[in-house]
Amino acid sequence: MIRYIGILVIVFASFGTIYGQDPLLQEGKITTEEKARELTEKYQPELVMTGTQTRLFERKLSEFLIRAEKIKKLDITTEDKLHMLRQLSAQENEEMANILTRPQVKRYVKIKTELQPVAMVVDSLSKKEP
Repeated sequence: MIRYIGILVIVFASFGTIYGQDPLLQEGKITTEEKARELTEKYQPELVMTGTQTRLFERKLSEFLIRAEKIKKLDITTEDKLHMLRQLSAQENEEMANILTRPQVKRYVKIKTELQPVAMVVDSLSKKEP
C-alpha cells in the first residue's frame, strides 16, 4: 500500500514538471510587463495620471509592446516593419486618448518620441538583416 502511494506521489509530482509553464515564455512576458511598468513610471511625472489612469495606461502600453515585438519578429523587410510600427504607434496614440485627458494626450505624444522612438527600433532591426 505504501509502495502505491509512493508511486502516485511521484506520478503527480512529474505532472507539474511536464505540464508546467515554459519559463522562457514567462520571462518574455515578465520582461514586457516590466518594460511597460518602467515606461509608465517615466511618463507619470510628465502626465500626472490618476491611479486608475496609471493602471489602464500600463496595461495598454504592455499590449502595444507585445504587438511591437511580434512585428519585429516578422520575416519582412525593414521598410515594411517601419511602416507597420508607425501604424501601430498611431493606433497606440488613439487608444491612449481614451485613457488620458486632452492635455495629457498632447504631452504624451510629444514625449513619446523621446521615450519610445520608432526610428531607433528600425535602426536596430536593419543592423540584424544581412
